[in-house]
Amino acid sequence: TDVIHAFHKRPIVLLSMMTVVVMIPGAFTGSGTAAVLAVGSLVGSVLMSMGIPKAKAVSIVALAGIAGSFAPPVNIPAMAMANGINMPYAGMFLPMLLLSVPIGIITTLALGARHVRRDIDAREILAGIVGGGERLNKLATYGPLGLVIALMVLAQVFPDSGINLGTPLIFLLGIIVAVLLSWGRKLNLLTISSNMIREAMPVASILVGVGAFVQVMTLTGVRGLFVITAITLPEIALLAFTFFGFAIAGSLLGSYGSGTVFGIPVAIAFLDRDPIIAIVGLSVLAAYSSLTPPTAIVGQAAAVSMQYRESYNSLLRYMLLPWFLASVLGLLVVIFADQLSFLVFF
Repeated sequence: TDVIHAFHKRPIVLLSMMTVVVMIPGAFTGSGTAAVLAVGSLVGSVLMSMGIPKAKAVSIVALAGIAGSFAPPVNIPAMAMANGINMPYAGMFLPMLLLSVPIGIITTLALGARHVRRDIDAREILAGIVGGGERLNKLATYGPLGLVIALMVLAQVFPDSGINLGTPLIFLLGIIVAVLLSWGRKLNLLTISSNMIREAMPVASILVGVGAFVQVMTLTGVRGLFVITAITLPEIALLAFTFFGFAIAGSLLGSYGSGTVFGIPVAIAFLDRDPIIAIVGLSVLAAYSSLTPPTAIVGQAAAVSMQYRESYNSLLRYMLLPWFLASVLGLLVVIFADQLSFLVFF
């Protein structure tokens, strides 16, 4: 609500800020799915009120969720690949930030800027948001988010202090604080919980199936086959194998599975260059692989959150070009990892 009130007279800035709103949950959970399920319907409603067609609005939400999933501080495919080559998950914050935010905002502007109305009425936009016309006090609005960010930042800055509570517990504390600060307001927690489960269940069922499939592939030695294949390919073939392999792996495994089963062997194959920057580039390819059908976890989640009933192919025609260009950029980061090593800051 505050973002809309602040920027409704500057629609391009408002469009960019809506991208950041979608990216923030993904950045702090490492999940593009969580991002689009958490704020996809709200942001989608704003985008459509600004004049963007529904199919493009769903595509923007999905792509912003993807950008958030490889943004710092939490990038799960990068964590998996770093762990797989016995490397600490450190030094990636700045390169991930410099990749994710521009990619997310530029993609949104490319898809939506031409449709945005110049005469945006804040009241009209807020009327389409549940509870949008009612503004909470600043503490109730930003207190829970501030607590979640503070706990996550402290865990990163002081990793040996014992204050790393884990993402689920941190968000649970944020929920408790949100309820306490909203005391006196009518909150039907049972209805909220049931709606949350109803929205999350279609995507959660895909994740459960993908997780089981990953474990079976590891058990049967397919992961080892990927390692042998990756490290024995010549460089040009390895680059093609990487570019197309992530997209194909994501069609069944999603970003987490492709980062674990496919990403680790490829990360090993690229150990001849700066591994930190290389893994950042590979994590971009892994993140976008969750748009590949038939699973297309993030894309399907965006469609579910915004109640988009058309076929997924109608979204792909808007997402393919940004997906391709971002993947090429990720691969270029891998190729020039040594030249970009100065970005390894903290």
